[in-house]
Amino acid sequence: QSVWKGDINTAVAPVANRVSTAESNITALQTAVSNNESTTATQISNLNSLILNADYKDTRGVDNPPSWYVTNFPRKTSKEFKNSADIGVGLASNFVVLITDNPHTNWQHIVQTAYPRGMSKTYIRRPTTATAWGAWEEQETSAAAQAKADAAKAAVTADLNSFKSTQAG
Repeated sequence: QSVWKGDINTAVAPVANRVSTAESNITALQTAVSNNESTTATQISNLNSLILNADYKDTRGVDNPPSWYVTNFPRKTSKEFKNSADIGVGLASNFVVLITDNPHTNWQHIVQTAYPRGMSKTYIRRPTTATAWGAWEEQETSAAAQAKADAAKAAVTADLNSFKSTQAG
């Protein structure tokens, strides 16, 4: 057997250089991943901001037919500022925010939601044809539904109490 008698530093130097290069590459890769994550997070934040702060188009004076939304907003949602009378929502409020959801490329899937300013009411309508809208329907809030349920319960309770008193006497 022969025993190596050379300088240990000379023998280890190539391995040390390879380890150092690998560490540098790992650090560079970690930095690149971190930068990409930061860039992606920024892009997502910017996109969310654009979506949430999309401009409301001032389209007072017109009530566009469903086909107009198919042509101008296919598979998109539009936000508009309108006079309530222009779109047939006869309300005390003069202005509404109109959200038109058009998830497809044809008029049958469109839904419009009107939010009158200064009122806690919501109305929806759907198209009946490519050129005509159906009637607006007021959407009931959970508070209004609960009030109706409470009133019905009170009426039934009163009727039951009245019935009991006539049977007892």
